[in-house]
Amino acid sequence: MILAYTHARALLVGAGAFMLALFGFVGTTHAAGDATVISYAVECNTVDQLPKWGPWGLGGGDNRTIEPADVQAFVNASNGNCRYVSGWSFEWGMDYPYPDDDVMGPSGQGTVFGPTNTQGVTRTTIYVDTFEGRSTWFRAVTQPGYYGFNGKVDDNDISSEFYCHTDLWHYDNNEVLTIYPNETYYCVLFTAPLPGSATPAPAPTPTHPGFGFERPTFERPSWERPTWNRPTFPRFEPIQPIRSNFQFPSFGKQFGW
Repeated sequence: MILAYTHARALLVGAGAFMLALFGFVGTTHAAGDATVISYAVECNTVDQLPKWGPWGLGGGDNRTIEPADVQAFVNASNGNCRYVSGWSFEWGMDYPYPDDDVMGPSGQGTVFGPTNTQGVTRTTIYVDTFEGRSTWFRAVTQPGYYGFNGKVDDNDISSEFYCHTDLWHYDNNEVLTIYPNETYYCVLFTAPLPGSATPAPAPTPTHPGFGFERPTFERPSWERPTWNRPTFPRFEPIQPIRSNFQFPSFGKQFGW
């Protein structure tokens, strides 16, 4: 009897361990997956035309979430002063410390994705290995000639602005949020060129797809060009046939023929 009880208990413990391994580890694996992050870049003519969402009452304090419709509504209301732009990249990472706001270009601490296309948008996927989510930081890869970021302040709005998902607070270039598998998050950069800075012109579109370059045209340099003029010759009129008024006599009429 005792032996049978011990044997049954061992079977139950073994079955429990098996079920834990099956549903615990396998379930966790199935819960992991990719989070999708979509980032927009918007450039305005001057810094005073940026949205100025940094204060608490306009950002995270209202539990607001960035959505594509928010970005589109701002661009539509700018009366042509702000537009989606290409050529901007972004960066994400999961390690602390976070990059400083004044870092120019990639920080070297995370993974860069982008640049934005002609519609001002780029996306990436980030593998999240737990259903509990991962704390992740995001930043815009800054470029020379544009306003930088004033940091964790909400009263100095002469700054570029970067927001991600529910982190709409301060004028810093570091947004931190917890991302989960199989979810989508949106970020947006609002920026403006510094006074006197010329916005780089977009690269020209190749006229010969498949080659990546335009057909070259060659022009002989001035020192190789002939300086003599082509000679001109007098124009000769064609010789006209000589016409005569002489008429042969009609002998037939004279002799009655």
